[in-house]
Amino acid sequence: MDSKVCVVTGSSSGIGRAIAITFAERGAKLVVCGDIRHFPAKHEGMNDHTPESSENYQPTDEVICRPYGKGKALFIQTDVTSSEQVKNLIAKALEAGGRLDVIVNNAGVSNHPMPLHEVPEDQWDFIQGVNARGPFLCSKYAIMEFLKQNPDKNGHRGRIINISSAGGLREAQGAAVYCASKAALISLTKTTALDYAPNKILCNAICPGFIKTAMVEKLVPGAAFEAIFENMTPLGVLNTADKEIGKAAVFLASAESSWMTGVIMPVDGGFAIRG
Repeated sequence: MDSKVCVVTGSSSGIGRAIAITFAERGAKLVVCGDIRHFPAKHEGMNDHTPESSENYQPTDEVICRPYGKGKALFIQTDVTSSEQVKNLIAKALEAGGRLDVIVNNAGVSNHPMPLHEVPEDQWDFIQGVNARGPFLCSKYAIMEFLKQNPDKNGHRGRIINISSAGGLREAQGAAVYCASKAALISLTKTTALDYAPNKILCNAICPGFIKTAMVEKLVPGAAFEAIFENMTPLGVLNTADKEIGKAAVFLASAESSWMTGVIMPVDGGFAIRG
């Protein structure tokens, strides 16, 4: 990670938490953890990346600072649908780190599966707001700062990593709202990459498949969870976010991916290519 200053949204649990911790493990100078709450909480009627409440839960920034020292991470409360809060998140990252190298647009929500005609309109607005408007705002205000700063030693001004989904690549019955939001994020990734390649700003996306997070686990509660999703994954293994998505994010944030932009990277055990 070459002492990079990184922002990760939706960092309090699930994939975002795994990415933030993996960034710190791989040498990031500073990991700025942005989330609507320091401790995860459930949205009524929604699936999110919320683990079951636990007295042992430690906020992500504290998990990072414990082994690596105070100042390695900080938490900034952020609603990614609010432009003012996103601007504050970027400003705090710059204040603490001196520059901004990487932003990971991970914050996301989904709804319980249902046919489109039953979806409440406010639920559509909420999901599109978090999953599509959020990355737009975070990318917009990060790019404003990227354009002002000098390139790093690899010649890049900044990197955007969007966390889309296999659902953005392949439709799923009853998931029209979620799939539409994640497909929008894929399109945003490609157009952003095209627009800012001349400025040496890279933009790529990761499309996770079924990963062991509370959001996915709530889709099929009970003991059948792993068997069902492993059967839907050609490689037959259901992985955890830290094992697979964290490593993919490190790759896209590092010099190893210096000639990659506009790439949509499935990390899904082959789910998206299954007929």
